[in-house]
Amino acid sequence: MFDQFMMSFFSNLASGFILTILIFISTYYIFKIPELHGHWMCILTYETSSLSKYKGMVLTYKVLLWQEGKKLYGTGEKTQAELQDGTKEIYDPGKRIQIEVSGYINKKYHTRSQIVFHIKEEGTLRKSSTIQIVKFKKGKLVGNFISTIADSAGLVKWHKA
Repeated sequence: MFDQFMMSFFSNLASGFILTILIFISTYYIFKIPELHGHWMCILTYETSSLSKYKGMVLTYKVLLWQEGKKLYGTGEKTQAELQDGTKEIYDPGKRIQIEVSGYINKKYHTRSQIVFHIKEEGTLRKSSTIQIVKFKKGKLVGNFISTIADSAGLVKWHKA
C-alpha cells in the first residue's frame, strides 16, 4: 500500500514538473511577446467619415516605438496624405503634425496577440485621438482604427521602415 502511494506520488510530482517546464518553454520561447520597438510606418485607410472628402483617404505616419515588456510608447509624425482622387500631399519635415503613441500587448496563447494603440495627435485645428486594434502577422501589424478626426474609422497597417 505504501509502495503504491509513493509510486503515485512521485509519478504525479514528475508529471507536474514536466508540465511546468513545458508551460515555461511555450510561454517564453514559442508564444513569446513580439518585439515591436523600432522605426515603423503606419498607414491608415479611411473607410467611413463624417466628412465625405476623408473617405478613401490614406494617411502615412513615421513612428518610433519603445517597448517595455507589454507596454508600448512612442512618437511620430504625419508624413503624407493621399486623397481618394489620387492627389498626394507630402508634408515638409518642419511642418509635420506630431503624434504621441501609447499602447499595450494583450498576449494570447492560442491565437495571435492583440496590440492596442492610443494615438494623440496635435492637429493644426485641434487635438484628436485614435484607437487602433491590430494583430502581429508576418512582421506586420494589421487591424482597424476609430478616430475623433471627423468621426472616422478604417483599416490600419504597420510595417518596419
